[in-house]
Amino acid sequence: AMDQGIITEEHLLTSDAEVISLIENGPDAALRQSLQQIRGFTPSQLAGFVPRVVPKHRWNSFFQTDLELQMRVRGIVNIIICGGSTDVGIASTVFAARDLDFGIVVARDACFSARGNNNEFFMDRVFPRMGRVMNVDDIVALMRQ
Repeated sequence: AMDQGIITEEHLLTSDAEVISLIENGPDAALRQSLQQIRGFTPSQLAGFVPRVVPKHRWNSFFQTDLELQMRVRGIVNIIICGGSTDVGIASTVFAARDLDFGIVVARDACFSARGNNNEFFMDRVFPRMGRVMNVDDIVALMRQ
């Protein structure tokens, strides 16, 4: 079963359809539905999963938010990072997570950069120096163990 999770607004709101779902059903319902449909989690596996949405105000998800506090009080020591701006928001959050001594996993196939080959550069040259870079399916397989 999944434990409590923390997700920043940027990572939770990834498409117009998800925004509409969040408005109609709340973040728990939308996130559970996405996890069930996209990654095959069963309702029983998600029963104890209670996400905490942390609104972010800058590129770094930790900057002037209570994200670190929310993670520390739950005993969370590792963070899985993904999103839509590898060379800006993702990089900034990875650097901060490293400085705060969190274990870092970057989901290679769940990140994107519109700027040339920046995504590949960060995945191959920068992020491996700070944590692990893995595909989503491999991350999910480890979570199920």
